[in-house]
Amino acid sequence: MKSKLWVILLLSAGLLAACKKDFDENLMLGKWREGTEYYRYDTEHEGATWDTGDDVSEEEATIFTWEINGDRLCHYHRFSVGSAIVPKTYTLTKLTESALQYHDDTGKEHNYVKVNE
Repeated sequence: MKSKLWVILLLSAGLLAACKKDFDENLMLGKWREGTEYYRYDTEHEGATWDTGDDVSEEEATIFTWEINGDRLCHYHRFSVGSAIVPKTYTLTKLTESALQYHDDTGKEHNYVKVNE
């Protein structure tokens, strides 16, 4: 009975590991756009976000740090008021040299394209 339990546990662990994708964080580097919203991912896990639809330019961008762990992308936004840090976590579904897709925990999808501006 114990051997069957070990087999089930090993198979379950293998399936869970196979479902979690690892993404190359070097592909994140650069500027990404979805509509009027922009994200810039820089080296040293720093970045900036702005929305030209809200009349916010890159120079006025909100600064954040970021990290990728498996298929989880996390932004840590820094706000000037009260120096609060707000984490936002997403699940990456696609990351290539030209496409970035992820969704938040509510299921809202985001589809960005890399821009060379």
